[in-house]
Amino acid sequence: MYLGGLALGGLWGMREGARRPLAVSNTRLRINSILNSVTRRGTFIGNSAGVLALVYNGVNCSIDAMRGKHDILGSMGAGGITGVLYKSTAGVKPALSAAIFMSGVAGIWSYVKKIV
Repeated sequence: MYLGGLALGGLWGMREGARRPLAVSNTRLRINSILNSVTRRGTFIGNSAGVLALVYNGVNCSIDAMRGKHDILGSMGAGGITGVLYKSTAGVKPALSAAIFMSGVAGIWSYVKKIV
């Protein structure tokens, strides 16, 4: 998850740095702008994805151990709890939105993993 987030954030940063208008059109300044954006966005997305994966897996294992079985509902519950925890400092509405999103992603992931 971390490496995937790092790569995705790096691409986002590269695009952002390439589109940023510069006062002086200089190749070295353009490269510096791109590298600054890549390191800023890449680490942000990578760290966020890594934290989400760690929290999700910890909560999912705890739910599985308490229930004694592993199924899609447990994975969706773990996704919802992870989303609430991740966005809990932003307020109730963003936390609920993140819970719904993470629960849906976890459900889709578990379903696809089950049929493949």
